[in-house]
Amino acid sequence: MVNIKDLPATKENLLEFWKLVFEPAIKGESVLIYTLPKFGTNSFARFIIREAKQINAIIKRQLDSKEIIILDLKEAESSEKIDKQIREHVINPDNIQDPNTIFVLNNAEILINNDDVRSYLATFSAKQGLVKWILFFTQEVLFEDIQEKLGKFRIIKCHHLPLRKDNDITVLLDKEERWYDFKIPVESKNKIIRLAGGYSSFARVLLGVARQDYSAFLKMPTTKLIEMPEVEPWIKDIFSHLSKQTQTSLLQSIISSKDKYVISDFCYKIGIFQEQKEKPTFFSPLFEEYLKSVVQKKLHREILDNDSPTHPLIYSLISNLTKQEKSVFNALLRQKGKLLKRESIAKIIWNDWLEKYSDWAIDKLISRIRKKIFDDKREILQTIQNKGFMIGS
Repeated sequence: MVNIKDLPATKENLLEFWKLVFEPAIKGESVLIYTLPKFGTNSFARFIIREAKQINAIIKRQLDSKEIIILDLKEAESSEKIDKQIREHVINPDNIQDPNTIFVLNNAEILINNDDVRSYLATFSAKQGLVKWILFFTQEVLFEDIQEKLGKFRIIKCHHLPLRKDNDITVLLDKEERWYDFKIPVESKNKIIRLAGGYSSFARVLLGVARQDYSAFLKMPTTKLIEMPEVEPWIKDIFSHLSKQTQTSLLQSIISSKDKYVISDFCYKIGIFQEQKEKPTFFSPLFEEYLKSVVQKKLHREILDNDSPTHPLIYSLISNLTKQEKSVFNALLRQKGKLLKRESIAKIIWNDWLEKYSDWAIDKLISRIRKKIFDDKREILQTIQNKGFMIGS
């Protein structure tokens, strides 16, 4: 039996998890749960099953009346492997007629692409009509599409498992301190909480980075943190599990603050994109920093490799430029690899350019363009000393 202090989150968060995940299945409804990758749903579910008494006596009683079987589809590349997992838990899987049996499938998005596993479990579900399902999905897929493809699972509702609150991450870090007998400096703990943004598994990763050198961790900017091999894969994994449309919308929102891009409900419901009083924001500064790095790579590749860039990000970039910036940028694009003289730029931005000519004003305009195309290192827009500028080399 665990001490109440060693719960992996606040009691409120555990109860919320219970309500979204287990309660529908307990009441006889199969349910699909959207969550972030590596969110710890598997261990969270196991903890609630194992330590239900510590959370709530009613939950304990309800769980005792059910047979809950947790399967991990990452380990199920074929119908034979998933059959083996089931037989490890069920004496006679060919004849389950017990309405109290609930299967929990982690990494259930594999069902969408793996015909063999989906066909096996769909047949199993149809045969065992009383079995209930809890499917954890980490991929952004329209619920209607999932229902169509997984019809035999009889999924009638879905929930989004939101990111945890700051005090849940505090509870998690406090538990790590007690269990492993070390002390996290207050400033480092606050920075971990801020950067984790409610992503509990990621908080442990950041804790590992911080413990290498607390002082260095405090001084390290997000631009450096996101490049660390311990950190970047976690953020990249979230981005890669989003739909292509959502990925593009998020990247466009990084480029242009003028345009309102349609961010999917999935991002809001799961907490990746959050409404604030001043303006919407991302759950973690590290996620925003990662998006900036993706934008930079995609924009630079598009600008350098294509004579007539047509990527949606280019359109977002153009819309974010002022009239003068747009005219100069388009002129640079038209003669990519060739010098655009200062005098030519002056003629673009001033009618009576001879009278208004100012190297300072031209340099400021070029500086603004560089900032908007994420070219602080001057890898795209080159300066030719005392002559002008060009895109490429």
